[in-house]
Amino acid sequence: MIEVLCVSTGQREKEIYIDAFTHAREHMTTNVVMKMIDTYTKAYVRGTTIDGGMFVTYEIRRPFGSYQ
Repeated sequence: MIEVLCVSTGQREKEIYIDAFTHAREHMTTNVVMKMIDTYTKAYVRGTTIDGGMFVTYEIRRPFGSYQ
């Protein structure tokens, strides 16, 4: 069993808290959260946006500033 307690990227003051607490019949929660972290990190480094569907686009760099 692998336990990931904290994932940290960058050196900024702003943070996102994503909870992957798993309990009865929610075995996919951890997998979904890991995919979210991967998607957010790639979009931030590449300077791209995330398509949220239904005319919503998430600009990951906006709340966190520029990547340097």
